[in-house]
Amino acid sequence: MAETERANEKREAKEPGGAIDLDHLDRQTLGDASLRDEVLAMFAAQMAQLRGELGACAGEARARLAHRVKGTAAGVGAWALAESAGRLHDAPDRDDFASDLADRADEAVRVVAKMRKDGAFWRS
Repeated sequence: MAETERANEKREAKEPGGAIDLDHLDRQTLGDASLRDEVLAMFAAQMAQLRGELGACAGEARARLAHRVKGTAAGVGAWALAESAGRLHDAPDRDDFASDLADRADEAVRVVAKMRKDGAFWRS
């Protein structure tokens, strides 16, 4: 992969509108690469399960799920995902908010998988 593509992936991941704020994640994990990898893997696994869970719940259960996702996303710096989860938490019967949350979770999983596969996550 060309260096320009790697730089674009890093930028996509850490820009305010990107899926993951890597600077925030670095602070959360105290710059420990092994811990970052473990946290990122757990985050991606949780977000991969989200779509099925969203489809299986409604009302208060959906609000609890959204609350959990909001905290998890904020922990890794997935700000847009956390914001989306917050909207669903406040209005759990809004299917459009649930769809947006699922889409953002899918995007976060995609970005994490691509970064890990290409080695773009780790920087010096």
